[in-house]
Amino acid sequence: MDNKASSCNGTFIQPTKSVKYLGVTLDQHLSFVSLANAVLMKANSRLKFLYRKKEFLSEFTKKLLVMSWVQCHMDYACSVWYNGLSQSLKNKLQTTQNKMIRFVLNLDERTSIRKDHFNHLSWLPVEKGFTI
Repeated sequence: MDNKASSCNGTFIQPTKSVKYLGVTLDQHLSFVSLANAVLMKANSRLKFLYRKKEFLSEFTKKLLVMSWVQCHMDYACSVWYNGLSQSLKNKLQTTQNKMIRFVLNLDERTSIRKDHFNHLSWLPVEKGFTI
């Protein structure tokens, strides 16, 4: 991409490598890596806060908070950006979802997440929930 400004209807447009639109950072290659990293950072920081308050919350309240405070960011336009991510980022998203399940179900941090955990919460694993 060259650094020359273009014009459209007499308005000069300066080229840029990325732009934020409707809460999504679009880069010039539409890789969505920056979006995935932002979602991971937001989800993990919110989970960290919730973990500090878990003793005061019921399972129902924890599920409600996780769904409204964390999961919604992972779900936003996921069918568009998920398929283009590297396997490494997909694994990180699954790890974050596993942390959410452990938090809601009050499981130990080393507990392996199984299909019955997903069924209990009526959730889909990252890959199945993010693909069309």
